[in-house]
Amino acid sequence: MCVFCRSGVKLSRRVLSCCWDSMLSVLSAGLGDPRGQLGVTSSLALLLGSEVAREEHRRARDSIVASLEGLQKAARLTNILGTAQ
Repeated sequence: MCVFCRSGVKLSRRVLSCCWDSMLSVLSAGLGDPRGQLGVTSSLALLLGSEVAREEHRRARDSIVASLEGLQKAARLTNILGTAQ
């Protein structure tokens, strides 16, 4: 590995270690209790065919997908940089 590559990896590790906890809390914020995002009344409205409820459900689902993709990318980055323990 060249000198510049090693320096880049070292800098990336430092940046990642500084913001890792904040990044994980942001990415996992929407992954808690699924009922918190789509409540009982929303579920009932979704079953009854409310267009607003369908849109709300789609947004919640998209948010979860984006969070999971972000967490996967973060895990891949830690493996590449060798910071996973």
